[in-house]
Amino acid sequence: WEAATAELRAERDKLTGPELDKAVKRAYDRFTEDLRGMIDKPVPQRTAVENILGTMSNRQLEYEYERFDPNKALKTPEAKARYRDIEAELKKFDHLKPKPLMAAFIGTDAGPIAPVTKMKSKKGEREVEPAYLTLVDPNAPKISPLPNSTGRRTALADWIVRPDNQLSIRVIVNRVWQYHFGRGIAGTPNDLGHLGERPTHPELLDFLAQRFVASGWKLKSLHRDILLSATYRQTARHTSEQALLVDPENKFYWRHSPRRLDAEQARDAILAATGELDLKEGGPSVDATTSNRRSIYTIKKRNNQNELLRSLDAPPGFASTADRQRTSTPLQALLFMNGDWMIQRARKLAGAAPSVPEAWQTALGRAPTAEEVNQAEEFMTLRSAGKAPTDRKAKAAAPIDLNAGVFHENTPQERLVVRETPKEGDDFTIDAIITPESVDTGASVRVIASRWNGEKSSADAHGWSLGLTGAKSAMKPRNLLVQLVGEDENTDTTYETVPSGIHLELKRTYHITVRVSCSEHNVTFIVRDLSQPDAKPQTATTKHNVMAKLSYGQAGLVIGGLTKRSAHQFDGRISAIRIIPGTLKEESVNSESASWNPMGGTLYRATDELAKNFAWSGGASNAESADPKARAMADLGHVLLNSNEFLYLH
Repeated sequence: WEAATAELRAERDKLTGPELDKAVKRAYDRFTEDLRGMIDKPVPQRTAVENILGTMSNRQLEYEYERFDPNKALKTPEAKARYRDIEAELKKFDHLKPKPLMAAFIGTDAGPIAPVTKMKSKKGEREVEPAYLTLVDPNAPKISPLPNSTGRRTALADWIVRPDNQLSIRVIVNRVWQYHFGRGIAGTPNDLGHLGERPTHPELLDFLAQRFVASGWKLKSLHRDILLSATYRQTARHTSEQALLVDPENKFYWRHSPRRLDAEQARDAILAATGELDLKEGGPSVDATTSNRRSIYTIKKRNNQNELLRSLDAPPGFASTADRQRTSTPLQALLFMNGDWMIQRARKLAGAAPSVPEAWQTALGRAPTAEEVNQAEEFMTLRSAGKAPTDRKAKAAAPIDLNAGVFHENTPQERLVVRETPKEGDDFTIDAIITPESVDTGASVRVIASRWNGEKSSADAHGWSLGLTGAKSAMKPRNLLVQLVGEDENTDTTYETVPSGIHLELKRTYHITVRVSCSEHNVTFIVRDLSQPDAKPQTATTKHNVMAKLSYGQAGLVIGGLTKRSAHQFDGRISAIRIIPGTLKEESVNSESASWNPMGGTLYRATDELAKNFAWSGGASNAESADPKARAMADLGHVLLNSNEFLYLH
């Protein structure tokens, strides 16, 4: 690959090299004079402290290579176009590349010599050597430096996993037991010392610890020993009133204790039951509400958790949680019965399993009994025979032709979530054909497309949206505008509204082209009224102060709204839309959406059959479904997904 691409890479480096050097120089100049001296000093001449600080500073300079964005840095359209051409040519040689190595997040030393650690006290200053806690092991560690490491981590790791370390082995065995039974043999998994609870079965803990070491520290063998035991395979039923009186907390394991799935397990189980769970491994983190990936790949924000995971007692993430507390609150019941996400999953289950036996088997993993079938059919009959919806609800819930591209609040077609899409970068173009039916009666913006969660201050909120202002907006109603959240010239997160001054009329069809550029610090709007073919396009260019990182946020791409459901859903028809990297040239702009090319971005046409990459996200309850049988089936699925049998391990 290197031989085949040498000329192309050389041309690319020649094109981007000067701008990259400037970026590195700016980063270098931000360091203080003493740090610049450490960076410039040859490694053999540095002291241990200088080597650590110099190495960390160099990593910051190397980061400039990672964050360098040619689409922003290159100044002329010709240079940007040539860069994109080179990148396209390079992709033709991807088949020659070996598969990437597995990635790991690790810590390394700056070199074999560690700086001296000193402790100040009333007796003066003294040097402190690395050692174990003398209460546990008073012996000094044997540390063998390596060419690129002090060897201290290796010495500590070897000490922790030595076969005669009674503490660490018991800790991990106790944790694994806790994962399977809900409670460890010692009830305080973070404290196996004198202040913690005594093990209920100390001999068992010792036995499992010895088996664990004898098996070569293999967790799989430990799991097998526990899961195949008679203790684990007991029934969850109360088989003895006497035992219940003597040991109500089941500390002596006379039966199996039912326990609710953890928050992440519950979310994954629901998605697995509806057939939506995405089992792809690896990749960047995603939003738990808009993505169907496994919960281990969802974004973890300690001050703004996913509402489903938070309600099911997922830990906030800013402290070690040895044992999750499982609470039962009204909020859980309300969220599971009325939450938009759960309602959507119930509809999906009804579509995947359209009969009572199928729904039971899919959700609970077993066939229903005859009594359960009778109860379910009676339930569905009652639900199907419910009162007809009012005129207002009938209008909102009327079946909408997918090919019409109609977006309407509080219906199944409220927003269109794009599952997987390349990020458009800091210079991009939005091309759309829309027919707005109404605007918000307040000041909220009706969003045509976005990659934004609606927040304005955090780095995770970086993104953008395109929409129309509401009736009470200070910028006057129906003003086409862009909202941006990115970095300003001081690399601080900033929010900015960029209005066009072009006001659209309702119930007219428009072709809108919007070029967003951080490199030029402006947004160009071009609007064509397709209901008046002879009318000249309206154009406007507005400056802004956002410099970079519009696509660095965690929000996914959404058509017709924001990532989070809010008062910003579009009302009307979006016949076609594409979001492409780079600024679309004037000669490439046309209103014939049938000829549009995604050009490395995202393309949606209402006239096409919806691909798997797009998913409707609505706000209507199951009771508002137009088909009585489908409504009843969704309600039955809702009941199954809320049942104890589904949410508890027995």
